[in-house]
Amino acid sequence: MNYLILLFYIIQRLSEIWINSRNEIQLKLKYRAVVVDPNEVKIMKLFHVLWFFSLLTESVYHGRIAPNYLEIPIVILLLLAQAIRFHTIKTLGEFWTVQIYRIENLPLVTNRGLYRFIRHPNYLAVLIEFFFLPLLLGCHFTMVAGFLLNLFILKRRIELEEATLSSTSSYQNAFKDKKRFIPKLF
Repeated sequence: MNYLILLFYIIQRLSEIWINSRNEIQLKLKYRAVVVDPNEVKIMKLFHVLWFFSLLTESVYHGRIAPNYLEIPIVILLLLAQAIRFHTIKTLGEFWTVQIYRIENLPLVTNRGLYRFIRHPNYLAVLIEFFFLPLLLGCHFTMVAGFLLNLFILKRRIELEEATLSSTSSYQNAFKDKKRFIPKLF
């Protein structure tokens, strides 16, 4: 069972890489987009690969499916994270990428969907996954270490992304009253 869950997430990440590649080509051709910090995404990609490797390794040697009373709530949260991710990719359309791009004279990308309430729904989905997927698989070391490292990486990434968007669009004005992850709280 653990392997099927991991396979699903790996296939999903590969499909995201395909969407990202397609969108990057569009952004470069259509908007002359320029990558803000090429090293930032390298760190994130390496971390994600190591996280999956850690999940697989810990799952083989120590993992087990969460207790029955936790299994259904965790699966519901993971499905919610998937819905948030798919919604984000659809809402951002051609602007959804893994890299952070600078696009001069960028109009406000979106104020639709979940973006009406929070600034970073995709990162909310990532945080949910990085905590609850290892918990579901009984990978407690990966859960704690991966979640904390991911917080550190996301903090830097969000600061870079928000600074870039604020300098090239009306982002700051449109999102000043919105929290990053949880409406009115955080």
